[in-house]
Amino acid sequence: MWAADFATVRTVETGSWITRRHQGRGLGTEARAAMLELAFAHLGALEARTSYIAGNTASAAVSRKLGYVDNGHRAVSREGIRVVEHTLALTRESWQARQVPGIQIYEISPCLELFGLD
Repeated sequence: MWAADFATVRTVETGSWITRRHQGRGLGTEARAAMLELAFAHLGALEARTSYIAGNTASAAVSRKLGYVDNGHRAVSREGIRVVEHTLALTRESWQARQVPGIQIYEISPCLELFGLD
């Protein structure tokens, strides 16, 4: 999870990368869900954004499972090759309606300054 001017914009970017041999176990979904809970419930984010490269069905599926919706695409260069990157967004309201169980965040207070929050 990363952000620019988070205290003002209240938008985070999320992503995860899981090696092929560990894919399909729910690890990417669990990691992304924890990031989203931190962002929305504890940091006050209003929106989360993510992206995937065309053809990466696993990444697209994880994002959609968590409630992200399509909001565009653009051409980018990956290793000198033109590829299409699809962008998705998730609002705070959509995340709160999902109620993903089992996520607990502890001791966030010492980290708030890193996000420009008090």
